[in-house]
Amino acid sequence: DYSEQGRIDNIRRAQMIAEYLCNNECDVVVSLVAPYEWLREEFKSRHNVNEIYLHTSELRGREHYFAKDYEVPEENFLEIDTTDSSIDECINKILKEFFK
Repeated sequence: DYSEQGRIDNIRRAQMIAEYLCNNECDVVVSLVAPYEWLREEFKSRHNVNEIYLHTSELRGREHYFAKDYEVPEENFLEIDTTDSSIDECINKILKEFFK
């Protein structure tokens, strides 16, 4: 569900699956809305994680799905604003940052 506890439970399950896959030598990409900075930072403190804060100011008609309590990252993350960027530009920014 979309309650605070429901979101926390969902994020923790995703983290557990990612951790399991990493422990089995898989490369893992997790894409989800994780609105609570403390929860993201807790996971990053235990694992080698590259956090990407992907956002836009463009209105797309799905704003009613936004996490109103989303906490923007404050440190140790890559910011990508997709408002005026193509998919290729965003991918290149990720590759340049994490695969030098």
